[in-house]
Amino acid sequence: MEKILVANAPIILFTLIVAISAWVVALGLTLLNLNNGDPRNYYKITKCDETARGNALRASMGTSHHLLPRYPNIFPYQEAVIHWFLNEDERNVCVDDEPVAVFQRYALANIYFAMNGPNWTTFSSSDRINVTHFLSPSSECNWEGVTCEDGLITQLNLESRNRMGKGYLATEISLLPKLESINLASNRLVGDISPELFYYLNHLSSLDLSSNLLTGTISDQIVNLQNLTQLVLCNNTLQGHLPVIMGEMELLKHVRLDRNLFEGTIPEAFLNLPNLDVLSFYDNLFVNAVSNEACPASRQGKERFILGDCACGYMECSCCTTCFPGRGECPQRPPSFECRESTTRALTQSGISIFDHTSVFNELIKISDINLLSDLTGEAAQRKALVWIKTTETTLSMNQILQRYALAVFYFSTGGDKWTQCSTQSSLCRLRDVSSNHFLSDDDECTWGGIACDSTGNVIGINIDYNGLSGAIPFRELSTLCSLKHLSIRGNSLIKMGDTDWIKHCANLEFLDVSQNSLFGGFPVYGLSQLNNLRTLDISDNRMYGLIYELPENIRVARMHNNLFSFPLDTLFRAHAPIHLEELTLHGNDVKGSASRSTCSLLYKNGGLLQIFSTDCVSAQNDGELDCSCCTICMQ
Repeated sequence: MEKILVANAPIILFTLIVAISAWVVALGLTLLNLNNGDPRNYYKITKCDETARGNALRASMGTSHHLLPRYPNIFPYQEAVIHWFLNEDERNVCVDDEPVAVFQRYALANIYFAMNGPNWTTFSSSDRINVTHFLSPSSECNWEGVTCEDGLITQLNLESRNRMGKGYLATEISLLPKLESINLASNRLVGDISPELFYYLNHLSSLDLSSNLLTGTISDQIVNLQNLTQLVLCNNTLQGHLPVIMGEMELLKHVRLDRNLFEGTIPEAFLNLPNLDVLSFYDNLFVNAVSNEACPASRQGKERFILGDCACGYMECSCCTTCFPGRGECPQRPPSFECRESTTRALTQSGISIFDHTSVFNELIKISDINLLSDLTGEAAQRKALVWIKTTETTLSMNQILQRYALAVFYFSTGGDKWTQCSTQSSLCRLRDVSSNHFLSDDDECTWGGIACDSTGNVIGINIDYNGLSGAIPFRELSTLCSLKHLSIRGNSLIKMGDTDWIKHCANLEFLDVSQNSLFGGFPVYGLSQLNNLRTLDISDNRMYGLIYELPENIRVARMHNNLFSFPLDTLFRAHAPIHLEELTLHGNDVKGSASRSTCSLLYKNGGLLQIFSTDCVSAQNDGELDCSCCTICMQ
């Protein structure tokens, strides 16, 4: 008997841990019931000391932390969580003083380490540029991506944090029962979506887990999310049948299930959800997904967008507004948006009524994220641009519609209504001493303030400097202006570069000036390096950071001074040295070390073309931190 017990000890211990874990987590969540009473009454410990703090942690995590080092495979990331919570969290929260913070910091730490937090591109615990980085001593409500109301976490937006290695979907998210919105899109998350995620998040209205590597099926427990209005699970490898019970989630408005491996049929009750505006299920394994009987009831005269695999006769869906070919053989699969060859916009082209919104929408989803086009709040720039396009009372070519749409997104994304000139609210529009029509007017967009076009009517230049622009630069939509050569929006109050992955599609761009703004984020080295026609790049006087190991091969001028760059000088151009470079300014950054031989070889005196090369080599040399013998200008 003793031998049997010894041989099965690990199994018995594991079973015991799981049983205790389930009980303690249930107890912890009961204590954290945030629906009644004062938060300080949820869980009281009379003395705030190390023992009390450890007990609070165990109540939060639902297991004994001293067992984890012996069995690390049970909870692969929690050992790091426990070590940080007990030894490294400088805030040192105790339940007697901050009962809610104990659970919230513990839950966020699990999310952080499960999602490969130490290797995040921004706002990781090692990101000392940002005082609001994860695991910082400040309140967890101040951490970037976390939003609170009255000290309780209500929103979690960690989109595109993890670009290296795989991550996991931490079930400890359920310890944040007041969450209303979760966005973990594009984080290389693997594994299943645990049913535990759906148990306690009764306030959740938006869940976005798109563009990950998630597998498995959708649990019937999802029906517990009765307040859910937006569900975005597209671009994963989820499989199986859709739960029929999802037809009871009557508040659902926006559902994206496309680009997965779902099979079977779409439940008819699901199609007839009373508030459904968008249902996208294309590129799956559904067969006869939408019965003809379900279609009439699903429309009921309401404008809806239903996207399915109904092209090429793959399946029937008479109520689908957009058809894709699915995974069947279909040589006519609609491509993603690609730049068209320059064509005249003369009305001799086949025109399209702007009120044919289905045709327009089919084109716009190749340009913009469908989530933004159908934004439930109506605040997304893409949604505003779509609404504006639909109200234009004229007949235009599709090429002109798309061009006007891209400019409208630019207008709304940069706070157009508050521009100094050329807004729809302003009668003054005289940029660069040229009288023009204001943006979004019924006039040809080539006559709008700051817009320049070629002889065929294609936009080649946007010049809107010092005009009160704010918000983000919508590079995704701007990349569809295939003839765009000149973009200058300096001296404004822009704070984000937008989706920089799309910069590389601005293939004809020759001049880019976004200087003297408040742009904050990583330097889009990969996207910019693809712009072989770019000659001038000016991102000076912003808050950009990262490495500069490559620039476009034909770049002449690169002004990058007065930012937050921090890197060893010898890493500059380690991937490729731009031999045509004539000006490079790096002063006003935290550049250290010595210039490499390949960089110095670019100088004019060494046979290259580089005549201006500036760093902070005066003050840095005094500290012995920078040696730039080939710099032509040394700043203080």
